[in-house]
Amino acid sequence: MGHGRQTAAPDLAEVALERRFAASDWGHMGLTGVRNARDLGGLATADGRVVVPGRLLRSGELAGASVADARLLADLGLAAVVDLRTERERSAKPDPAGLFPAASFEFVPVIAASAAGITRSMGPRELLALFREYEMGTEGRMSEMYAQIVTGDEGIAGYRRFFDVVMAVGERPAPSAVLWHCSAGKDRTGIAAALLEHALGVPEELVVEDYLASNRFTQPGWARAVLALADRRLFPAKLAAMAHVLYTVEEESLRRAFDAVRGSWGSVDAYLDEALGMDAGRVARLRELYLVDPAR
Repeated sequence: MGHGRQTAAPDLAEVALERRFAASDWGHMGLTGVRNARDLGGLATADGRVVVPGRLLRSGELAGASVADARLLADLGLAAVVDLRTERERSAKPDPAGLFPAASFEFVPVIAASAAGITRSMGPRELLALFREYEMGTEGRMSEMYAQIVTGDEGIAGYRRFFDVVMAVGERPAPSAVLWHCSAGKDRTGIAAALLEHALGVPEELVVEDYLASNRFTQPGWARAVLALADRRLFPAKLAAMAHVLYTVEEESLRRAFDAVRGSWGSVDAYLDEALGMDAGRVARLRELYLVDPAR
């Protein structure tokens, strides 16, 4: 008889909930002018509850939002928008506040302007310029940036404010929703979503899966073409690598962020408490506000 490590049998109800969320296309909202807009509603937690639909929303930049997009978000009771971008990014593509008159807009940068380049959406010419600027390994640079974001003063202050807004919106009468976004809607936004999902009690493997789902919704047509050519070795390797970093997310990057947190605070729970102000009482209240028993 083998003596390999024993693993606990999966909880069938939990597996069913996870499959249901995946079948929903990872909460993709289908907005026409906003990339990677997704609703965390239906995401399963370890205690068998799910996130309330229509209240916790994530996306890329809102500058291209259509009137129809705004109407859908208004119908959800959009109460607050948390903009994780730098001042320069905001000035270049400001949020269309006029489309969302009932929402407050919170400017909450989590990185310095000089670091924003490889976390934002851009076109081929900008990509070429950035490629010349960064000659070092791009994937390693992105993983290290994730670690710096979650442990740096700007990132801590920004994500602490993010949780404050989430808590405040949760206390408002329903329907009320909060949406957070950066530029591409995958890195800074993905970290925020991962930290929030952890606080809600979502198992870490499902947090990672949800984070990786951004790869389905962030790539413009030209980037998909570049990546397809790269797979066939028909495109310069370094430029393809930069496009890959700009328009995909890697499990290694999120794992590196969690490792950095555990290295400095001992656990993600301790980081939430000591760095982001989410102690046990606030975490319990967060779960009261945003989790429900699933409809069977």
